[in-house]
Amino acid sequence: MLITYLSDMVKFGLIFSFFFIGINSIHCQESRIHKTEVSDSINSIIEKKYSGYKHLKFYSELINGKQLIEAEFQQNHDRYSLLFDKNELVEVEIYIDFDELDSQLKDRINTFLNQQFSSFKLIECQIVNPGNSQYYELEISGTRSGHRGFYEMYFDKNGELIEETKLTIQPIPTQF
Repeated sequence: MLITYLSDMVKFGLIFSFFFIGINSIHCQESRIHKTEVSDSINSIIEKKYSGYKHLKFYSELINGKQLIEAEFQQNHDRYSLLFDKNELVEVEIYIDFDELDSQLKDRINTFLNQQFSSFKLIECQIVNPGNSQYYELEISGTRSGHRGFYEMYFDKNGELIEETKLTIQPIPTQF
């Protein structure tokens, strides 16, 4: 399912620029893996930092040629996505409703999106690395210059665009 696949996409390499924000492309493949295929170290990190989780799922992701592990689960009423590079936790995402954002932040982001797209649909909104160098990730399906595409857009706490990535979806090789 495309929306599920998009929600599992992963982000890397924020590019900060004062004058120009480029559009990058991410090439990603992912497949579900069993907990036994994940290192004890990753399982231990999740057990220690997020005890009481439910519905834990693991995915092996190949992003721009780099192999990563993603863990998704629920804790209390929040949905989490953790990204591991080898055995190191490199990113934490918490899924939120766009309407939960501060009204000024929402307004700035909406103004930007309306300027960039003739039409768009917000697929998901996430807080990335809460408490640290926090920023917001939005997954968008939008039309620009008559062409529909899927994008990940990263905004700082003031609603300024940090980076935009156009998503390229590649099929997973099968035996069929």
